[in-house]
Amino acid sequence: MGSTINSLDIHRSGTNRPSYQVAANCYDRLLTFGTKTLEDGSLSYDYDNLKGELAETWEVSEDGRTLTFTLREATFWDGRPVTAQDVKWSFDRAVTLGGFPTTQMAAGSTTSP
Repeated sequence: MGSTINSLDIHRSGTNRPSYQVAANCYDRLLTFGTKTLEDGSLSYDYDNLKGELAETWEVSEDGRTLTFTLREATFWDGRPVTAQDVKWSFDRAVTLGGFPTTQMAAGSTTSP
């Protein structure tokens, strides 16, 4: 890439763009976008096609304000299972940390733990 990462913590203040690129390949997210082939043959995200990563399934409530995720079995590097409490901790941290993570969460109407 020609530049150096400065953190593997993508939610801390000051994490640079190359760090996000590395983290996207190291950490599972709940969901990701699918891909599509453009007319020139290149790949692009398909923003209309969500795919589960850590989330095996998900449901959206009728009013669109509640998302319910069912997690696939996954483990952390030390063998400890990933739980719903871990996911909630990550959301709570992002929404309260400040900076870009909190701005991203607010864009999705999540403004408090």
